[in-house]
Amino acid sequence: MSNDIRGNLFFLTGVGQLRNIKGFINQYNAKNNIAVILYTEQNLDVVENIKKSIDKKMFDDVQFIKLPNKVLIEKKEKSKEIYTLLENSINENKEKYNVRNLFLCSFTNYYIFFKTIIKDKEMAINLLEEGLSTYRLYLEDSEEKRRKISLQDILKDFKKMIKKFIAFIKSIIVFIITILSFICRVNLLYYLKELRRKINKCKYGLIHKFDNVYVCYPELIEKINSNIGPVKKLDFNYKDENVKFTSDQDKENVLFINQKYGIKYKDHFPIIFSILRDMGIKKVYFKFHPREQIENFEKIFDDAKKEYPELEIITINQTNHIPVENLINNNKITKIIALTSSSLFYSKLVKNDIRAISIAEEYKNRCIANEIPEKRMKTFLEDYEMIDRIFGVEQYKFEEHN
Repeated sequence: MSNDIRGNLFFLTGVGQLRNIKGFINQYNAKNNIAVILYTEQNLDVVENIKKSIDKKMFDDVQFIKLPNKVLIEKKEKSKEIYTLLENSINENKEKYNVRNLFLCSFTNYYIFFKTIIKDKEMAINLLEEGLSTYRLYLEDSEEKRRKISLQDILKDFKKMIKKFIAFIKSIIVFIITILSFICRVNLLYYLKELRRKINKCKYGLIHKFDNVYVCYPELIEKINSNIGPVKKLDFNYKDENVKFTSDQDKENVLFINQKYGIKYKDHFPIIFSILRDMGIKKVYFKFHPREQIENFEKIFDDAKKEYPELEIITINQTNHIPVENLINNNKITKIIALTSSSLFYSKLVKNDIRAISIAEEYKNRCIANEIPEKRMKTFLEDYEMIDRIFGVEQYKFEEHN
């Protein structure tokens, strides 16, 4: 790709992805850009946040596609519906705008459909960094390839052997069909292949290779998976928003970035507040995740705050649609605290001397002490392990404070 990239179709689902798309457009002088926002009935608030953040001057068209609820749970009819919606969108934009480059910020589950849809359309498929998940999923995939052999692997190999035997039988059938095609003067094999493609095209999966990959940390992606495709540097994009919520009187401005995961709010907030208190923090600005609907837990949050009167907690709800990194400089944020938020590694690209601290280890310990079921912590623990291994973010140690 040249530094003047034209005919670009971007699919996105969140504000963080939009930020990276804006950065790409500016850095690579991308022209003739179309944005397609994918959403469900369950995350209409995210759509509103995107609408507030999108710069329509950057895009020739902004479109919205409503997907079925629980989109990550694979079901046959739902998969077919998603495939059709995505295929129609690509076909329409190809015809109307002659798009040549497809850009995705994810590459798993139903995103594999994009690879199949554009197969014969002379389009390039490209990946733009989303955040931790960009690195996490490829690390998991890479480690799966290097995993030690077990009894389960032997059983899998036996199944593969059976499949190869079946493939041998199929090859004989194909040979017979070829002879019949010659006799009938009709390519029966072609029609059978088309039928098979239609049956199997709606399976969820992982895109293993792209025409180009644009990430903020190319050296990490190349280390994890050198076969993913040409990896190119994506300058981290941020814009200092003119939104001020801190006081110039304070020497230290601490910003906490909330992430709930699967743990109930009635358990989550007391654990978070107790950790912040025990860190010796007196005043903290509290930012919710863009996907969180505050009205669903506002009373629980307020009740939990009352239990920690020594901790001044100031919510900044007006910034929900704004990426954390855009708030750092104007508010003179000196310390960011989070569980596994991407702001823990992105904030350093905005302000080198900021202290970014993860409390994930202590959060895990207190969840266990509060007998939180492990199944509720599953996704959190996976992200905690990955952010620690990939980026090596600072974990707060309580012996530091004592």
